[in-house]
Formats: sequence, structure tokens, C-alpha cells
Amino acid sequence: MNIWVKPYTKRDGSVMFYINNDRGVSLGISKEAGYQSSKASKGQQNLWHAFCEAARNADVIATGADMANHDEAGFVMFNGIGFAVTDVATVGGVSTGSDGLFIVVGGNVVKSRFSA
Repeated sequence: MNIWVKPYTKRDGSVMFYINNDRGVSLGISKEAGYQSSKASKGQQNLWHAFCEAARNADVIATGADMANHDEAGFVMFNGIGFAVTDVATVGGVSTGSDGLFIVVGGNVVKSRFSA
């Protein structure tokens, strides 16, 4: 299964992140609402678990990121997985080598596409 994350900027300027898979399942999360498992379908719950596992095991492109120092759109979930958008090729104070959306797990920066 392939999993990817895409950012979406709402009209009020806040950012949501949509986790998608190649089976047609999509799960939206935001800093304000987070991930609400009680409102998620079984497919969305499975996608969330697969995403978390894939993010923790993904190839690391940078280390030492501190989401508290990230000054662009992003947030950290209850389980320590962070989402960060950059247009200056840095996430949490470390270089990513390119702009875009990145996932941060325990200070490690990974890309936002996975095979699970």
C-alpha cells in the first residue's frame, strides 16, 4: 500500500493535512481537531496506524529537527509525529534539501510518501 500526505490551506489560513492511500481512503487531521478516532471509519483507523508505522520506519533525510523551532505551518500530534510545511528547505532548524511537506518523528525528518 502506498501512503502520502498532502497539505490543504483552509480559507481561514489554517492548514490541514490529508493522509491518503492507493485504496481510496483519506483521513484529514489538523492542529485544532487532531485525529479523532471515534469519528474515523475502520479504513481510516487502519490508514492512521499504517501511516504511523511507515513514518517511524521511513528513510531519514535529516536529524535533530525541533518542531518548537519550526516557524512555518505545522504541528505535532499526541503520538509525537509532526507535520511540517516549508518553503525555505528547513524543518525545525535543520536543512531538508528541498521545499515541501515533511514528517518529523523523534527529531528525524522523513518525506511524506511511504510504502507500507
